[in-house]
Amino acid sequence: MRVDGNSSPATCRCVRALSREDSVSHLEPAAPRKVFAEPRPIWPEAPRLCPARLFPPYRYVRGLNPHPRNSPQGHSFGRTDEPVLPLRPGNWRTSELYLFGVDLYHHSYFWEAHEAWEQLWRLAERRSPVARLLRGLVQNAAAPEKAHAGNRRGAAKLSRSAAENLRAVASTGEFDEDGRFLGIRVGDLLADMERHYADLWAAPTEAASTGRGRPPRLNLA
Repeated sequence: MRVDGNSSPATCRCVRALSREDSVSHLEPAAPRKVFAEPRPIWPEAPRLCPARLFPPYRYVRGLNPHPRNSPQGHSFGRTDEPVLPLRPGNWRTSELYLFGVDLYHHSYFWEAHEAWEQLWRLAERRSPVARLLRGLVQNAAAPEKAHAGNRRGAAKLSRSAAENLRAVASTGEFDEDGRFLGIRVGDLLADMERHYADLWAAPTEAASTGRGRPPRLNLA
């Protein structure tokens, strides 16, 4: 095809179109967006603490399924927070929302567990041992959610903050005769976190495992 100053406008348009197509053909194909599967349960054999409550129909994973509250297809869309009493050392065994949060966490409903505990955290006295423990649990649930999505920095930051809150609780010495606070052996949970997140804390930007072995468990008694 001859192209010079005498070429018609139609010919020039045709050449420009061919040039664009030719340049596009040499580009690398766009990488497909990675869609994550739902995480597997942390502890599927864990005894249910609140068996009367059913699990949601799916575990929320950003980019995989509808946002539970913001999307009309979400499993909690339109649902308001249930009326609950503030969590205290003397009533944790009867706090369904607290116990259900543990069930959700052990079955890897991380976002859902975070939501349950955060509602109780908002009712707690700021920086009290109860508030610090709940904040630590919220962050500990959010950390594997970030790790599952491949966000190592986010997982490292949240798990470190969770450990800091749990250390603050441990320093108060407010435990029952069995060494527990709100049913949890805080020292054991901290040791579990330090084991699991050691590699991530040491190198949060390296493309390696996001944790050693299983994530931390909550053994309430």
